[in-house]
Amino acid sequence: QVEHVRSTKDVGLMRPGMTFTIEPVLIEQKNADWEMLGDDPWIVRARSAAWSAQFEHTILITDTGHQVLTGPSVDYKALAKESLQAVA
Repeated sequence: QVEHVRSTKDVGLMRPGMTFTIEPVLIEQKNADWEMLGDDPWIVRARSAAWSAQFEHTILITDTGHQVLTGPSVDYKALAKESLQAVA
């Protein structure tokens, strides 16, 4: 079992068939300090009240390497095209 927390402990090798997530959080300012809100460890905010965003990708380990199972959830090109057509 691979723990889903930040750790420096070596917990073994990823093997074909296993998946994991990469979940970066982007914070608008240079100060990336954050804090948890209440008892729910999934609700966090930037201490500076800066804008932030979180996204996630799921990665599958395959016999030949890896496969990204998730993709962009927003089609930004299509949204921009619709927006331009609406003002034309």
